[in-house]
Amino acid sequence: MNIQFSFAKNKHKIIVFCLFLLVSHRGYTNDNVKTKADEQRWTPALTLQQVMTMAVDNDYLLKQHQYHQQAELHLAKAALSYDNPKVSLSILNLPTDTWSLNQEAMTQLKVGVSQSIPRGDSLELKEVVHGLSAQQHEMLEINQVALLNLRVLNLWFDYHLLDKKIAVVNTNKTTLDQLLNTITSRYQTTVKGSRQQDYLAMKLKRLALIDQNLKLNADLSALTSQLNGLIGRSGESTIKLSPFRTQGYPELESLVDEHGLHKLVWNEQTLSKKVDRHPLVLNQEFQVQRAASNVELVKQQYKPQWNVNASYAFRDSNESHLTRSDFFSVGLTFDVPLFSTNKQDRMVHAEKSVVEANRTKYLLSIQNLTNELTAQWQKLQRLNERHTLYQQSLMLVSSQQREALMLDYSNDTGELLSVLDARIAENNIKLSAFEVEIERLKTLAKIQYLLAGEKS
Repeated sequence: MNIQFSFAKNKHKIIVFCLFLLVSHRGYTNDNVKTKADEQRWTPALTLQQVMTMAVDNDYLLKQHQYHQQAELHLAKAALSYDNPKVSLSILNLPTDTWSLNQEAMTQLKVGVSQSIPRGDSLELKEVVHGLSAQQHEMLEINQVALLNLRVLNLWFDYHLLDKKIAVVNTNKTTLDQLLNTITSRYQTTVKGSRQQDYLAMKLKRLALIDQNLKLNADLSALTSQLNGLIGRSGESTIKLSPFRTQGYPELESLVDEHGLHKLVWNEQTLSKKVDRHPLVLNQEFQVQRAASNVELVKQQYKPQWNVNASYAFRDSNESHLTRSDFFSVGLTFDVPLFSTNKQDRMVHAEKSVVEANRTKYLLSIQNLTNELTAQWQKLQRLNERHTLYQQSLMLVSSQQREALMLDYSNDTGELLSVLDARIAENNIKLSAFEVEIERLKTLAKIQYLLAGEKS
C-alpha cells in the first residue's frame, strides 16, 4: 500500500521528468532542428557560392564600373587622333564691274587645306590620363566584387543565425506546451499554493516565446527580401539556402595562417604593406598618377600651337587667250604665349595642389584600412576567447545544472520552474555559442575583404 500511494502522489513528477528526458534526447544540433518555414520553401537550396555568383551577376553598380572602364579605354585610343584637316574653297579678286573670271590677272579660284598640330605631347598625355581612369574603374570593379562577397557572407550568416534562433524558440515553446498539457488539469484546479503560480508563470513564458517568435520571423522575412534583391529575385518572399556547414568554413578559417597574422608585427609599417594592394588603395594610387599626368598636360600649354597650311590658286586665261600661271602657297602659323603666362602658371599650381590632395587621400585610405584591420583582428581575438569559454565551460556547466535540477525535481526536492528555466537557459547558452561562432565568421569575412589584393 505504501508503494502504490507513493507512486500516486508523485506520478505527475515522473511524467514531467520523462517529458524532459524526451526533450533532452532530441538534442541541439545545427542540422536537425528545422522550422516550418524550411519545409515550405519551394525553391531549390542555394549554396553560398551560387548566391555570391548570382549577386555579382545582378549588381548594377558593378556593370556601371564596367561600362565606365570600356568608355575610358575607347577615349584613350581616340585621344591619339589629330584634329581633322580644314579645307577651304574661295574665289579671290573678282572684279565687281563685270564679274568676269578672266578680266583681271589676280582673279583666282583658290583651294586650301590646313592642319593643326597638337601642343607638345598633349595627345600622348591624354591617352595616359584616360588609361589611368580605366584602371581606376577596374579597381572599383574588383572592390565591388569583394564588397558583394562580404555582404553575401554577412547576410548568409545572419540568415542561419535567425533560423537557429527561431528553432530554439520553437524548441523552448514545445517544451512548455508538453508540460502545460500534462499539468493543466492539476494546476488549474489548484486554488492555493505555488502550483497555480507555477502554471501562470509557465503560461506567461509561453506567451513571451510566441512574441519572440513573431519578431524573429519578421526579421527573417526582411533579411530574405534583402537576399532576394541581391540575387535578382526582387519581390519574392521566400528563399532556401543550403544548411550551415557544421564542419566550418575553411576558406575563412585559413586566412589567419595564409597571411601570417599570428606572426605579424602589428605596427603601421607592416600593416601598410598588408593593405597597399587593396583595390581601394590602388584606385587612389591611380588617381594620384592621373593627377600628376594632368599637371604635365597643363604644362603643354606653354608650348606653341603649330598650324600648317597650303593652297593652290587657279587663274583663267586672259581675254587674249594667253595662259596665266597658277599660284601655289604654303604657310606655317603658331601662337606665342606672351599674355597667358600668369594664367598657365595658376593652372599648373592648381593641378599640383590636386596631386597633393589625392596623395593625402591615398595615405588616408591606407590609414583607414590599417585601423580597421587592427580593430577586426583584436575583435577576433576576443571572439576566439569567448568561443573557447563556451565550448569548454559554459555549455558543460549549463548541461550539468539542468541535469542536477531535473534530478532534484524527480526526488521532490526541486521546483518545476527551476527545471524549466535551466532547460531554457541551456538552449540559450548553446544559441549564444552559435552567435559567437557566427560573429567570428563575419569578422573573418571582414578581414578577408580588408586583405583583398594582398598576396598570402
